[in-house]
Amino acid sequence: MPEIVRRLGYWLADRLRPRYDNGLGEELAFPTLSRPALFCYRGNMWRNAALVASLNCRFGIFELLGMDCGRRAARAWRPGELLRMEDVSLAFHFVEQQRHRGILVEPIHIDRLVETLFRYFDYRGEARTRVELRRMVNDYLDEHSAPDAELAPGEFGSVRVSHHLLDQLRELHAEMEARFPDRLGMAGLAGVGLILDYELDQSRYDHCTPHNCRTFAHTGCDGDHFSLLVQAGSITEDSPVILTAPSCFQVNVIVGETLFDFLCLGVRRGYFDLRELTHRPEEALPKYLAPGQEMQSLQQEEGDDPAFEAFQRQVLGYLSAALGLHPWTNMEKFHRLQERYRSCLKLPPDLRHCD
Repeated sequence: MPEIVRRLGYWLADRLRPRYDNGLGEELAFPTLSRPALFCYRGNMWRNAALVASLNCRFGIFELLGMDCGRRAARAWRPGELLRMEDVSLAFHFVEQQRHRGILVEPIHIDRLVETLFRYFDYRGEARTRVELRRMVNDYLDEHSAPDAELAPGEFGSVRVSHHLLDQLRELHAEMEARFPDRLGMAGLAGVGLILDYELDQSRYDHCTPHNCRTFAHTGCDGDHFSLLVQAGSITEDSPVILTAPSCFQVNVIVGETLFDFLCLGVRRGYFDLRELTHRPEEALPKYLAPGQEMQSLQQEEGDDPAFEAFQRQVLGYLSAALGLHPWTNMEKFHRLQERYRSCLKLPPDLRHCD
């Protein structure tokens, strides 16, 4: 299909969207999403179709619908079909959001997905009954959901938080932002790869962050983020720290027995490059442990910026002095942490097959 035809189809779909009625009715109306999230999720079906066509492998909604449907969707250009694909994308997002979190998907999300699929296939002139589509969705959920999925989001409800050091770290960050502003706009702890969440779990990635963890910071690079393990319904000073690197195959590793222990790990080099521990720990660990090892920032590796390196040294030095941090002294500690805590992680269902 000529690219100009597909571009014209998308242009027309954008023009027609305000007048488009998805026919779902008030009972199945989509939950409110922010504009950036809406823009992202509604294009998932088209993006996954392009991957199916180019890589000959199932992605996203086509795990449910199959390869042939993906190849057909990759060629879509009619505005009506594109708008219905956006409805399917959004409906599938709400199903996947709960499935990834280990929650039994609520009936309303299943009903919405079935209805959007029915309207999509009906527009394409394919005879698919709602009963057939519901069976297809239920079979997909039976196969891909976590075996210990919960009826209610109890694991993700209220978690008791009693963590003085985390509160202290946030106070230090506010102080360091004023004391160590940087010309690149990464003041305070952000400049060493530790961008704190305003509230717990803001940095979560549903498809890979463990269910029983709550994020508290991210690096600002490739979605890498840090979380605290929930134990006995609580987050305390004794909660281990988990690094999740969404772009790496082995995405979750334990990087501290406590928050203090984690901060000690990165006190020499910062926290940007801890993701190396997910795939080559034997090479990465000595850089953090060796006496006299110079702190090497991500920016230094890419642009060799002495000014930014000096800024990072100031931040890490101040953090170390304020909290009494000291680097790790042996590599075996990292491996002991994996042995002790890795089995405690409740992984999203798709990761359990890869772990």
